[in-house]
Amino acid sequence: MLGGTNIVPILSVPQAGAITALKPIFQWSMINAATKDDLLVAADTDFTDIIIEKTCGNALNSNAWESDIVPENNTTYYGKVKARSDKSNSGWSAISAFTTVLVAVTKPLLPQSCQPQIPHHRLRP
Repeated sequence: MLGGTNIVPILSVPQAGAITALKPIFQWSMINAATKDDLLVAADTDFTDIIIEKTCGNALNSNAWESDIVPENNTTYYGKVKARSDKSNSGWSAISAFTTVLVAVTKPLLPQSCQPQIPHHRLRP
C-alpha cells in the first residue's frame, strides 16, 4: 500500500459540512511517493452518481484543485481522494460532504462622504 499500512490522504477542503461556491476548491494531505491523486465527487454517498471524476488519465498532479465543473446550486455533494503511484495506491480518504451555493457579488455602496462631487456652475449673464 502506498505510503505505508493504512495511510490515506485527508480531504481538508472543503471541510465536512462546509458551504462552498459553485466551483469548489479541493485540497488534501500529500502522501509520500505519490505521483498522482484521484478525486471523486458524487451526488450520493455510494458514488454511483459521479459528477467529478479525476482518475486514471485525468488524475491530478497536485494535492489541490479548483473545480472546472459547475455543480448544481444548493446541493449536497460527497468527495473523496486517494494517492497513486505507478506501483500502488493508497486507500480512499474519508468521505467529506459539502453543499454548494451561488455566491452573489454585490457592489458596496460608498458612504455619502465618498460620493463623487459634481461641481455646480453658474451661468453668467
